[in-house]
Amino acid sequence: MENINAVLLARQTANQELQKLLQEMNTEDNPLREKVINLENAIHHGEILIAKMETELENYISRWQEKFDDAIPEIDSFLSGAQVRNSKSRMLELSGLIDELGIVDLGSVQEYEEVEARFEYMNSHYEDLVQARDSLDRLLRDTENLMGKRFGQFLMLANDSFNKTFTEMFSGGEARLLLEKSDDRLEAGVDIEVKMPGKKLQSLNLLSGGERALTCIAFIFALLRLKPIPFCLLDEIDAALDETNLTRFTRFLQSMSEQIQFIIITHRQTTIECGDHILGVTMPEKGISKVFTLSLKEAENMAG
Repeated sequence: MENINAVLLARQTANQELQKLLQEMNTEDNPLREKVINLENAIHHGEILIAKMETELENYISRWQEKFDDAIPEIDSFLSGAQVRNSKSRMLELSGLIDELGIVDLGSVQEYEEVEARFEYMNSHYEDLVQARDSLDRLLRDTENLMGKRFGQFLMLANDSFNKTFTEMFSGGEARLLLEKSDDRLEAGVDIEVKMPGKKLQSLNLLSGGERALTCIAFIFALLRLKPIPFCLLDEIDAALDETNLTRFTRFLQSMSEQIQFIIITHRQTTIECGDHILGVTMPEKGISKVFTLSLKEAENMAG
């Protein structure tokens, strides 16, 4: 019996020690369990956050594709926190600008395409017109250069012919043509300077009426010498000439008549006398005109 009690006592002692050890182990295990529970809660919270972010990402992808009808571009690396904040700020700014634009007109795309097509059509025509303008400008410059060259040559010939004709008509003296000062030579006027026999060089405006008229006649005859013609009609070209200059005119006219046939309308007796034939109009009766023709010899016979 004593042996049994001893065994029971030993077992009770061992059991107490085991319970004490178990309590100690439970005391040490509680913080670990709390950590495990916390980790499990954190994992669960993370899973919820991931699911939420995946949902938001799907929404962003869907909205992107609906708005831009295009796939989201691939990102090589993740953005930092500062980059994300800057991107969000930029998104808010762009969103405000989009809101200021108002409602989007869906027909504006088609209208833009039509306007763009018309612009390209007009632009092609504009380029053709620019090329045509440049070509015309080059042609105009070449033509002006050629005209300027030929004008200079003609002016030199006309000057020589005018000086020669003036000297013959006035039995001496000099005459020349002068271009007025101008940026465009083709639009410049022409002045006449003459030197009458025994006088100084002076402008055409300083001559007497008869001298000025005969100088202009000399210029006309100088041009006729450069470009001879079959006949020439002169209408009272001698009306302003005095008798001295009229004699000079008729004398030179007779020398020119060897190359050119002249038809002269005049009332000056001296001019009529130098002609080969006389054509006149008389009025033998009131209201009735009659044309007559006389040779110079016939006129002399009639004059007695």
